[in-house]
Amino acid sequence: MQEAEALCTRVAIMVKGQFVCLGSPQHLKNKYMDGYSVDIFCKSTASDAVVNAVENEVLYALPGCRVAERHGRFMRFEVSNVSCLGLGTCFRRLQELKLNPDLHVENYAVSQCSLEHVFVKLVNNGGENNVDDMENSSSFTKASF
Repeated sequence: MQEAEALCTRVAIMVKGQFVCLGSPQHLKNKYMDGYSVDIFCKSTASDAVVNAVENEVLYALPGCRVAERHGRFMRFEVSNVSCLGLGTCFRRLQELKLNPDLHVENYAVSQCSLEHVFVKLVNNGGENNVDDMENSSSFTKASF
């Protein structure tokens, strides 16, 4: 998927033998995974209570986000409404959390989803309701073999 994202100008994804989407990697990421991931790493001195406090502060600072993963001192949040919040505001609030000495945030990273995330989401959904969108597109012709 990383190679397809880097080299292809158009990508088609099939689920259960059916084409479910077709478009540029960026178009597919915007359509199916509109949002970003925020990774937070707490310092090794952070207790479980501090990590819980960091989680609560992030959920408050970035409205509409949800915890996607949490392993010890590492947390990953999915932020779906960045367009409402703005990336600048997102970075500013994360930096404020990092500078708060009570929270013990060591580092944070903000990244856009990958084409692999799109693929996994479509496979988990079984490709439902996506073929209809594509059939109405003038850039795709349905074919039977």
